[in-house]
Amino acid sequence: MTVSIGGLDGIIAPKQFETYQCVGNCRSFSERTSTHSRHIIKSVFGHKRQKNEKQIIIDPGIGFGKKLDHNDTIIRNLYKFKKFGLPILVGISRKSFLMYDLNSPSERLESSLSVASIAINNGADIFNPCFFMLILGIESSCDETAGAVCKDGEIISNVVLSQVIHKQFGGVVPEIASREHDSQITSIIQKTLEKASVSLSDIEAIAVTYGAGLMGALLVGLNYAKGLSIALKIPFIGVNHLEGHLYASFISFPEMKYPYLCLLVTGGHTQIWEVQSPGNYILHSTTIDDAAGEAFDKGARILGLTYPGGPEIEKIAQYGNPEKYKFPIPRVKNNPLNFSFSGLKTALLYKIRELSQNEVESNKKDIAASYQETILKTLFIQLDKVISLTGIKIISIVGGVAANKRFREMANILKEKSNTQIFFPTAEFCTDNAAMIAVAGYEKLKEGIYSPLSLKANPNLALNDGAIG
Repeated sequence: MTVSIGGLDGIIAPKQFETYQCVGNCRSFSERTSTHSRHIIKSVFGHKRQKNEKQIIIDPGIGFGKKLDHNDTIIRNLYKFKKFGLPILVGISRKSFLMYDLNSPSERLESSLSVASIAINNGADIFNPCFFMLILGIESSCDETAGAVCKDGEIISNVVLSQVIHKQFGGVVPEIASREHDSQITSIIQKTLEKASVSLSDIEAIAVTYGAGLMGALLVGLNYAKGLSIALKIPFIGVNHLEGHLYASFISFPEMKYPYLCLLVTGGHTQIWEVQSPGNYILHSTTIDDAAGEAFDKGARILGLTYPGGPEIEKIAQYGNPEKYKFPIPRVKNNPLNFSFSGLKTALLYKIRELSQNEVESNKKDIAASYQETILKTLFIQLDKVISLTGIKIISIVGGVAANKRFREMANILKEKSNTQIFFPTAEFCTDNAAMIAVAGYEKLKEGIYSPLSLKANPNLALNDGAIG
């Protein structure tokens, strides 16, 4: 078992030890060596000392949201924990505090060995010699049942099943989505493991979406992950779905540097985030009503196209004239950085009513192209404002709308105009997928962050709730 002094709930001991939820939530080093900490050990585990003393170790919680100087103080004062008479576990391998200027954990090997040497000299008894290598990612927030395997930050398999049954209803039906997830998740996970050429027994941690999304759909994936965690005796980590999108670009571009701006464009969200470091986010822009993806879907419905609307509009827009019809660029008076798309949708509806049925049918490609162009122009206008405000020239564009080919063409224009670096995930990582969940989970696990079995699904989870840091 692990006695974690200063750690967060869910600390995990090496596999040869019994796993216990950590106790205590102290912050400063003086607190960790205080009478209070000694009382925790004595009162909670004192009755087990005689019978199971060899199963009790202390983890001072390296990382766990601490700053560099906090970790440094703990490592240099490890000898003070010897007063408890218990082995000391130090988990430092490749954690981000070792070298913040290096994104790749593999580049932190030398610094990990150096700090390990210092820790040994100061009383450490047990180390985690390497970080979790194989992580299983699970995504079920809406209408995609997905699994992925991440090996040391690299995706080696990614399987996504989209629920086509919703097409006949013109949108996602929550109850049907939950049932489809429940019937498909086991086979999807099996396919994911087979594609990665690994078995469940090889998996060392599980990352799963616990919000935002549809409540029933989230519960299927979350409960499945908890079941595997208990059965395999491995940790699991809950991941914010939106946070997964923020890290999607790292799958294709691990060289991307902090800080960067992330334009997050999905069916439910349109936001611009400044990502300063893992878990450190600043929101600059959001939509006050419809998201861009929602505007695509509703616009497609007005035009008589099938669900999902975004790909359908894109399909016919490529043959249309984007300049033929003029739609107003939406603006928000009280916050010029925010988005608004409900008025644009209404403008499309009024335009359709102005035209005869024959005119609509004969000009549908032009209407779709003009409507799409206005949505995308709006995104870039607001993004350009945030670039000017922050001075940040590294841009990541993620979410389902990021798969739009015209979107990427326009991004290249901005790239040349403003001398920016723009990163798009490959198409398979733009829409909902488990690869982004696995990568985000990997970032959390590097910081020693795990989730307790009591973690609940949260359909309204905001990005800064349960973030990496």
